[in-house]
Amino acid sequence: MKSKKKVLLLYIVISVLWIVGTDQLLSSWEPELYTLFQKLKGIVFVAATGIFIYFLMTKSEKIQALQEEKEKVGTLINSMVDFVNFKDGEGRWIQANEFA
Repeated sequence: MKSKKKVLLLYIVISVLWIVGTDQLLSSWEPELYTLFQKLKGIVFVAATGIFIYFLMTKSEKIQALQEEKEKVGTLINSMVDFVNFKDGEGRWIQANEFA
């Protein structure tokens, strides 16, 4: 949950900096160039936001698929009547079935 808040906060901060910073930079330009670059600035912002959202959706789908696989493995392990456990490289128990 904290990760989601950090990503959202980072997105908001970068967005505000982009808008304020580019407005400040473009304010000294000639009106014709200012208008053109304001439009380009909006297009770049929309494109970057779209890529960011696509990246988040892709990661979310992968995480959901991994969670489903974890649940399947957990169900399989718990259905075994023998003692089953998994340990990490340091010998700590990661997961064990209900028989354990």
